Amino acid sequence: MNTGQLISGLVLTIIGAILLVLGIVHGFGGGNFMLWIYGIPSLILGIAILFYKNEDKIEQIKSRIERNKNRPSVVDLRRQKND
Repeated sequence: MNTGQLISGLVLTIIGAILLVLGIVHGFGGGNFMLWIYGIPSLILGIAILFYKNEDKIEQIKSRIERNKNRPSVVDLRRQKND
């Protein structure tokens, strides 16, 4: 898991949980629905970011491409052989 992915997931989850707790503590009156409106999506997005696994696959592919950039291709090897 990326550290950026972990940090952003944890921050969003914590912020969402805090907003939901504040919404519950202050009751269901007037402006407290704003806490719910921001708290629920933040919590859901934070959890989704934490459990998103495709980013790990993308990072593996990127690192594999980076490693293979320094290797000569088959075409390069054939050209060296013919010269």
